[in-house]
Amino acid sequence: MTYRRARTLVVLTGIVWLSLGISPGARAAESDTQHWSLLVINKQFSRRWLGYFEVQPRIGEHIGALDRLLIRPAFGYRITPKLSVWQGYGWTPQFRPDFRGEHRLFQQLLYEDTVGRVSLTSRTRLEERLIDSGNGRLTLRGLTLTAGAHNEGNGGAILNTGELFLVQCAVHGNSALNGGAIFNNGGTLNLSLTTFAGNSARTTGGAIFNTFGKLTLNHVTITGNAAAGQGGGFFSFGSLATVTLENSIVAGNTGN
Repeated sequence: MTYRRARTLVVLTGIVWLSLGISPGARAAESDTQHWSLLVINKQFSRRWLGYFEVQPRIGEHIGALDRLLIRPAFGYRITPKLSVWQGYGWTPQFRPDFRGEHRLFQQLLYEDTVGRVSLTSRTRLEERLIDSGNGRLTLRGLTLTAGAHNEGNGGAILNTGELFLVQCAVHGNSALNGGAIFNNGGTLNLSLTTFAGNSARTTGGAIFNTFGKLTLNHVTITGNAAAGQGGGFFSFGSLATVTLENSIVAGNTGN
């Protein structure tokens, strides 16, 4: 196959995938004209140490307002001429329709090689994300929240004071003083099709601590969580606190 034919095949394949992935109704409902700019700075500090800096403003609303901004610096260490490891940070605030701050830490393995006239790049990245919605409304869908720790405070993975929806998520292996996975402080916490397992609290609420808030569980499984005090699965406290369970399982948790 010639290079020109291969390139044509790649372009046509991309067009087909885009046409399959976006329905006409979705295109009509979400029609917008956007402009993305990208500034990248690469720096080699020494034979081994590398630097990277990226700024990416994304302007939407038919090129009339800033939708999102991405600022991403990183430092890399070259293990071999073709292989390097990276540690970076990204700040990606969203400005429309409401402000939502997002912080990301990432670790990256980068492999670069050249075969003939073709340059090959393989990037493997692990990201940890922290989303700040203030007192607004936030939906997390299809995520795994794990290894969060706040042993001297509340909410190992999430501290919620607004309106939070978790849909089809897996929340496991988090720990905190109260609310091993989630501490709901006067907010509205809606959980559906979500599993909590292996979370722990040094005092109360192995998976969830709900204080003066509204907690709703629909098709949720809470099992294998632990608290040194009350509420191995979840604990609800306060005169205004409410808990609603629908088609959910809370079993196999430990607490005093």
